[in-house]
Amino acid sequence: MAGAVRKSKLDEIAEKIESMASDLKAGVAFNIFAWKQLHRDIEQFEKIPGYYGASLLNQAVMWSFRGDLIEMKRLFNRYAGEIGKDWDWYLIVANMAPKLGDVEGVVGMLSYEYPHNDKFKLAQVAEICGQAGFFIAAKKAFARLAELDSEMAARVMSRTNQYIVAAAEYMLDHGLSEKDVAERLVFASRAVVELGHRLSSYSVTANEFGITVEFAVRASFEEIIELDFSITERLVSKFEDVMSEHVSIGVLPVEVA
Repeated sequence: MAGAVRKSKLDEIAEKIESMASDLKAGVAFNIFAWKQLHRDIEQFEKIPGYYGASLLNQAVMWSFRGDLIEMKRLFNRYAGEIGKDWDWYLIVANMAPKLGDVEGVVGMLSYEYPHNDKFKLAQVAEICGQAGFFIAAKKAFARLAELDSEMAARVMSRTNQYIVAAAEYMLDHGLSEKDVAERLVFASRAVVELGHRLSSYSVTANEFGITVEFAVRASFEEIIELDFSITERLVSKFEDVMSEHVSIGVLPVEVA
């Protein structure tokens, strides 16, 4: 019975984390008291055999809600040092690529015992790759998922990833490295956070003219213009080639997204 209770509690915590993430994306004001209570609950699992690793990774996700990347990285490093870089570690680190501004977690996830025959993990891989700019890898994961479960693939694709096939085909047609594209996208998403805005959502369009990525933020028209200019400046200072003839990156108000 104790095991069942713990599992139920862990499921409850996972639902609360997901709910908090959804609220923050929707623009709900950050509730520090709710955050502290949930974080305390997650910490308690460190003491339960078999749940230590899950506690560390969930704590890392919680710190990402507060924008504390130092604490998030510390927990990732602690997990890697004490448990090792397993599938769960790679999955969470890869999912944080847009906040970290680093694609190496996605690269590692794709290299680590890629789950070709697990439809649930394939769906996770496809969505994570899609949000980090690894459109070719996402397309491959979706294709494999469709072989295993076409209905599930259609649901996941229709929910968030209609653009992936078009973006992947454009990159293949023009010989673009998906890592090069992804590095610029996650760098830009990280810049949005560093410039004081929360990542709410993003949109991607792809056609014969190129790939357009727009991050939705809650800001005034004047702030949007300034943010757009700042991101372009940062991209130019970071990369010798920003791929502007192929990839356009900018921001738009949440109301327009």
